[in-house]
Amino acid sequence: SLRVDALAGWPVELRPGAFDDRPDDRQSLAGLYATVAAGPLATDLYWLRFVDRDAVFTDAAGREQRQSFGVRLFGTAGRLHGNVEGVPQTGQVGGNDIEAWTVAIEVTADLAADGTLAAGVRADLASGDRRPGDGTLGTFNALYPNPTYFSQAALVYPANLVDVHPFVRWQPTRRLQLTLEGDWLWRHRRRDGFYIQPLEPVAVATDAGRRIGWQAGVCAELLLSANWSVQAWLVRFDGGSALAAAGLRDVDYGAGSVTFRF
Repeated sequence: SLRVDALAGWPVELRPGAFDDRPDDRQSLAGLYATVAAGPLATDLYWLRFVDRDAVFTDAAGREQRQSFGVRLFGTAGRLHGNVEGVPQTGQVGGNDIEAWTVAIEVTADLAADGTLAAGVRADLASGDRRPGDGTLGTFNALYPNPTYFSQAALVYPANLVDVHPFVRWQPTRRLQLTLEGDWLWRHRRRDGFYIQPLEPVAVATDAGRRIGWQAGVCAELLLSANWSVQAWLVRFDGGSALAAAGLRDVDYGAGSVTFRF
């Protein structure tokens, strides 16, 4: 009922030649991660220490040393699956104190008893910086997030962000699964910018509004055999007032892949 993992690592610097990649000592990550199971409910508790020598935010730049303290509750009750997570962060960036946090919730319901139809919603709030120049950075850093968490287009980084993300999954046949999703996004703080992958700030005027935009996507996965499958994605990103003020445009994204599992 209890598992504890210790971790330490560095990202890899991708170099143009063959077999010449090497650890990137500009960043490092270390921490402890514990999972406690009790009946239908489980709890994750974790501490992470992150260092980046060349961090850049809208209101701060320089050496970043950030501590994250996370709590995640997740479990299943009947046809409902739930997941809620909260993470406060402390530390310093370029002489500025860090006071950041995030809260994320996901609830999924199996609409069909055999699991072939499910609907759910995600909601996320990643803090932004309240007042530039006050010596405190409020922008949350998700460290190394899944870039396709919001959509396969991988356009948005979870910093200074509020989003609501409903989705439906349908499996009309044993071999085919379809997912339809939408996502509405806003800036948490007007005085902070918009962040794109991989944590690159885009300056946005205060009077541009909070609305980042919305995106809609569809994903189809076809299982050809026990080893082979085909996937296809389409995503439409429609920018709001904040992105228009920053000179960013709407995006149409499509992709496909073939997977062999062994």
